[in-house]
Amino acid sequence: MAANMPQMAMNSQMMANTQQQQQQQRQLQSLVYGALINNSASTGVGWQSAVPINDRLSKTMNLYGSVRFVHDICYYLANTFDTQGHERNACHASGRMEECCGIRHTTREGVPAQLSR
Repeated sequence: MAANMPQMAMNSQMMANTQQQQQQQRQLQSLVYGALINNSASTGVGWQSAVPINDRLSKTMNLYGSVRFVHDICYYLANTFDTQGHERNACHASGRMEECCGIRHTTREGVPAQLSR
């Protein structure tokens, strides 16, 4: 039983995170729903009046989820490229490019310097 205690603690933490995410999702949905209602009431005519509010809400939430997903990927890629740039700069600054980066110094002809002698 004692062996299961860390796993039980982790499961309760995951449940708390899931509950928090669900609460944030509900808050966002209510905010978007309110904005859609206010927008529909102010215009009154046009395509908004022809589309059910629940359909507009679901499409808006899908769009938000997609944009957030892409934003997270772009943020991850930007950090990855930034890290690679720092590693490259540190490698060049060290003066030991072959050891550090696995790069061989080449001559203009593209032949490694060790073989061009």
